Order: sequence, then C-alpha cells, then structure tokens
Amino acid sequence: MKFILSLLVLSAILSSCAFSKKKSQTYFDAAQTNAPYDVIIVPGVPHDGVSWSPTMNIRVSWSDYLYKNGMTNNIIYSGGAVYTKYSEAKIMAEYGRSLGIPASNIFLDTNAEHSSENVYYSYLIAKKLGFKKIALATDPFQAKSLKGMIKKLGLPIDLLPVLFDTIQTMDRTEPIITPEITIEDPFISIKDRESFFTRFKGTMGKQIMWYEEDLPDERTVQKFRKKGRLMEASINTIDTQANLPLLIGTWRADKLIREGSDDVIFSPNDNSQDTEFRTDHLKIFRDTDTSYWSADIDENVLYFYETPAAYSANLPSGNWRILKLKKKILKLEDISSHNIVIFRRRE
Repeated sequence: MKFILSLLVLSAILSSCAFSKKKSQTYFDAAQTNAPYDVIIVPGVPHDGVSWSPTMNIRVSWSDYLYKNGMTNNIIYSGGAVYTKYSEAKIMAEYGRSLGIPASNIFLDTNAEHSSENVYYSYLIAKKLGFKKIALATDPFQAKSLKGMIKKLGLPIDLLPVLFDTIQTMDRTEPIITPEITIEDPFISIKDRESFFTRFKGTMGKQIMWYEEDLPDERTVQKFRKKGRLMEASINTIDTQANLPLLIGTWRADKLIREGSDDVIFSPNDNSQDTEFRTDHLKIFRDTDTSYWSADIDENVLYFYETPAAYSANLPSGNWRILKLKKKILKLEDISSHNIVIFRRRE
C-alpha cells in the first residue's frame, strides 16, 4: 500500500512534465514491434543504504518486467556513486539479480553522474558489446527530458517509458540485498566536488566527451571540436567494462617521477577555466611486486605505460592535458598491460 501511494503521488508530480499515459503507451506499442531489444538502458538514482526510493523501485521493477516479458535480452544499469557512497548501477544490479534477472544478462555503467551521461556512456558500452537494438527504459519524466538529446544527436535509441498501470499491478516488495558491497571507496559527494552550475551543465550533457562517429553531421562535429568536447580516438580503443576516458582535462604534476621515487601525483590545475574533474587527484605509481610504470616525453607529450623497466627520470613539472585514459580511477595499479595514459603539455 505504501508503494502504491508513493507511486500515485509521484505520478501526479510528474504528469505535467512527463509523457502522458497515452503517449507512454504509444511508445510501448511501437517498441513491441521492434522487440526483443538487445539491451535496455536503465538510469540510476541515489540509494541511502537502507531502502530503495520509489523512483528506483519503479525503474528496477520496469526493467524486470521488460526482461521477463521478452522485451529485452539484456540490461545496462547506469550510474556511479554520485550523491551517496552507494554505486547506483551496482545496487540496481543487486536488486535485479534478487528479482531473478540472470547476472549474465546484466551489465554496468558505473561512470555516469548525470542523466545525459547515463544514456551516452551506456550506449558506448552497448556498441562495444555488439548490441544493435537499444532502448531507454525509465520513468516518463526522465524519458521525456532525454528525448530531445537522443533525437538531436541522432542516437539510435528507442524509448520505453514506464507504464504505471502495469507497474501498479505488480507485487514489488523490496528484495533483500547487501548494500555494503556496492560502496565506492574513496567517495566524495558530487555536491562537494562541483558547484550547482557545474552540476547543471552536467545534467545538460555539457561534460560529455563525444566520439566523432556518434555525431550526426560534420557541423555538429566541428561545433563539439571547437568546444573541446570531441574525442578523436575510436570507441574501439575502449575496454568493454565501461572504461571510459572521463578524466580528460588540465592537470599539474605536483610530484615528479625520479629514479628511486614511487609515484607521481597529478592534481587538477586550479587556474583552468574550461575543464571539469571527477577526482581530486590522479596518482600514478609503481607496483614493486608486479611491474613498473614508465614515462617518456616526446615533443611535449607525456606517455605512461606498463613496462618491466624502471622509471624514466626527471620528468618536468607543469600543466598537462590528458588525451587518453582507459579507466576512471584514482590509482592505475590495476590497469592491464599495454594500456597507455597520454598527457600533452597545456598550451
């Protein structure tokens, strides 16, 4: 009963700025002709470590319905630890598995921090996994808010807004899970990392770095390149498990790699006005039990790569821009061999 009342209240609030019941049904009917989808994208919401919110209940329940009724073969749950220390993607996956969705059909995007990023980062994962038919499955409010971005940029993603009449008939008692296993450590709330206006830019998709192949026309490509929001590399350079290059920006080398030293720490350049950062610092260091990280300079380009050799010595400090990084992490000791981190000196 509590869930039904919460659902009705949420429905009333969202009705003025969401797809109508009739419109949601129209999208669902159209999607049925294209089903089954290879994968659906399910954006996350914060979890408090105690109980799922009505919105998370709705989205996870809808994904469960779509999977068990043959509308999709796989699910990508999307969302990092944004406002709380619990990874939104991981905790939704725990609920999904508890509801009976096989783990082999669940994939995660743990990088997204805004709804626009939920869509694009999950789309990149879907492409890398070879999925062709993709749909966004979420509540009618979020579906309507993201429709413009999907249409404007020509992303091949259909919409599957929640049908509240269907959800209300389902028994959706909260499954028992262990939230602690989804905690991200270290964790800093986005409220402590970004101002309101920066977060708003993220909501509008202004922090996304796009791949040229995903943009609809040359005019858009040039626009994004001019704004510094174009990734020159191909998506084929990105690992399957959501290892997206999110740390691109200007960084300052505060500690140098030298013979006998164990690490180099890059911190965001406080003077940079045109970049945003997802971490307080990036630490690259030597793992003495397995391998070394080497660094070379070639025409103002700084390359870090895994090697059995010792460190190169005496790297100059200063401001550097990351061009490519294959994992969104603070420490790089767990990167597989042959992955490369590239910095270019900031002009």
